[in-house]
Amino acid sequence: MESPGEEILGRLVSDRRDCLAALVTKPRTKQELTNQLPCSRSTVDRAITDLSDAQLVEYAGGKWRTTYVGACTYRQYEAYSGRLCDIAEAAPVLEALPDETTMEDVFVIGSSVYETNPSVPDGTLDPMFASVRDATRVRVVVPKVMIGLADRFYRNVATGETYALEVLSATHVLEQLRELEFERGTEAMEDSNVSLYHGRIPFSFGFWISDEMEVGVIVYTKTGIAGILVNDTDEAVDRAVTKYESVKVAAEPVPTRRESG
Repeated sequence: MESPGEEILGRLVSDRRDCLAALVTKPRTKQELTNQLPCSRSTVDRAITDLSDAQLVEYAGGKWRTTYVGACTYRQYEAYSGRLCDIAEAAPVLEALPDETTMEDVFVIGSSVYETNPSVPDGTLDPMFASVRDATRVRVVVPKVMIGLADRFYRNVATGETYALEVLSATHVLEQLRELEFERGTEAMEDSNVSLYHGRIPFSFGFWISDEMEVGVIVYTKTGIAGILVNDTDEAVDRAVTKYESVKVAAEPVPTRRESG
């Protein structure tokens, strides 16, 4: 029997998803499917016929079950749907990125999205501070200075007894960063656990890496922050580490107040 094409298969799985999902869990009779699903017996009959014609389910031992192709198709469909949901959830934040943005999809897929609420704008930053608070090593890329943010970020990182903070700033905002934040009565410029670098940052978003366990992306607007994405998938963390190191290799260290003293 000829297999359906990709487009037809996609529509079929979308239309008959509930029935296929029930059979992926375990083999069932049509009556069991009717009892479980919110549809009539005639709808179940049509669903089984469609799925069977596409070789996604088969009848064996008195019950219907998925074939290997059916189970594989279902898993890939769910993964694809999940990725689309991740993108749709992040869309209000991602819309603030310039068209030429080079942010990879791995930062979006599997992320938790925190869109800035205009009535409580600082609340968006709470997940970021929670991410770095107990970390022993934090690396952060700063393409844009936000008044009040750097000092709060440092203080959350410095809560633990053992920590290391690396800050990689765009060269053109370095003086702003020092004047507005690190020179404003904080201990960061004298902290031996803090390393500062400046260089060219070829993207408009910021990000941090906590202990190579979690990465967060900061999406800026012209006047503030559109939101943040927090992602702990291996793919996102690995890509963030690579991206960070590729920028750092061409960056220059900035003497701390202690070193230049």
